[in-house]
Amino acid sequence: MKKILLFLLLVCFFSCNETEKDSDWTYFGGQIINPKVDYVYLVKNGEVLDSTLLDNENNFLMKLKLSDESLFQFKHGNEFQYVYLQPKDSVLVRLNTWDFDESLVFTGNGAEKNNFLINIFLLNEQEDKDFYPYFKLDYQTFANKIDSTLAIKNKLLSNFLENNKQVSDRFLKVAKAGLTLNLYRKKEHYSYGHMKLLELKDGVAIDDNFYSYRKEINLNDTTLLYFHPYQNYLNSLIYNKALKSRETDTLNQSISLLALQKVVEQSYDNTVKNMLLRQVLLESFLKKPTCNFNADELNYYEKNTTEGKDKTMIIKLINDANSAKNGDKLYNFNVVDKNGKVHQINNLIDKNNTVLYFWAPNTFSIEYLTSRIQFLEKQHPNILFLGINTNTKPESKEVSLNSNLKNQFFLPDNSFGKTHVNSSFPRVILIDKNLTIVNSFTYLSSKHFNNQLTELEKIK
Repeated sequence: MKKILLFLLLVCFFSCNETEKDSDWTYFGGQIINPKVDYVYLVKNGEVLDSTLLDNENNFLMKLKLSDESLFQFKHGNEFQYVYLQPKDSVLVRLNTWDFDESLVFTGNGAEKNNFLINIFLLNEQEDKDFYPYFKLDYQTFANKIDSTLAIKNKLLSNFLENNKQVSDRFLKVAKAGLTLNLYRKKEHYSYGHMKLLELKDGVAIDDNFYSYRKEINLNDTTLLYFHPYQNYLNSLIYNKALKSRETDTLNQSISLLALQKVVEQSYDNTVKNMLLRQVLLESFLKKPTCNFNADELNYYEKNTTEGKDKTMIIKLINDANSAKNGDKLYNFNVVDKNGKVHQINNLIDKNNTVLYFWAPNTFSIEYLTSRIQFLEKQHPNILFLGINTNTKPESKEVSLNSNLKNQFFLPDNSFGKTHVNSSFPRVILIDKNLTIVNSFTYLSSKHFNNQLTELEKIK
């Protein structure tokens, strides 16, 4: 009760100060129940705009000088959601990390539009589940399902606008994108999804009117670029066009290379183009059983991207992938246990088939990691799971020390093991009891991972 009262006092503070001299400030704050970490980030266009610590009651408050309205992300641990802020807004959020999105509620000046956005998000999540069986339908019936769902969504928007007549055009653009693009994305998925579900060899012929909505979408809207419904739609559009071009491709090029070509052919704004090129290349890298870059795709990417930061990240991933190869012996390196004692990794493996997973608190929540590893340990009792926290900062060590995970170690800065994680990607290396690398680069959520562990367990 005390925490709720403090939260309400924050609301009162905002409203009582609206007429004071500092009313030009914009406030964003709230309360995090069951926090994962002790800080909150506010992010705009992929860059951290502000950050703050939670107080003893898990409240936080940011005071911002905004020159214009915009869509932001607020991040806590590995979770994030959107908040739309306009100058002089005073928005509070309250959420429980055990049910992050579903528990999230906004209050204060500017809350209505943000509650509408979170409702769109939850609606889209349910929509994704409901639509899966519809991909078996013929394309006209599928289109009717889209249209009827879109009509319901448009009614929701009309009702919202009736009660919120001062909504800005820029917010309205975000809301419409959230409501429509998740459905249009399904239309881009239809051809492949229909063929896959019905186990057809070829795609069905689809009337051009099926995609008539495309002419309404601005493919170069950088103000929406970090809004996932928009980003996901662009990605789906590119892959759908790549699949179509594959039908006439005589060079037998990979679908990812065709998608990269479609990005360049589209004449996107440079920022949009670079983001899509990066996404396509990384998706191709991650979908392989052993993650690696296709040489043709990599060369095409390097010739066409103009984003230096992305190039640097890709180079680091290349170096990581080249640091160990399937069939090689694992090169020994030092790790440190929670008591500060130094160990050699080969001695820890000690003739066990081993999963060597690298992680850091900024790449995984400790709750997810604990749940995932404990589940895998139960499923594969004959495999040794060794966790290596690559972040040696005190707060990162504290996360590891307070976890329920067994066999946790830290990677000192001077360890050769650092060569495996230049990119900080949470990679996994699978090693047999003879220290031979079975898989040099996979990851815990890879679709191949369970089968890979089953095969590792068979090695005698």
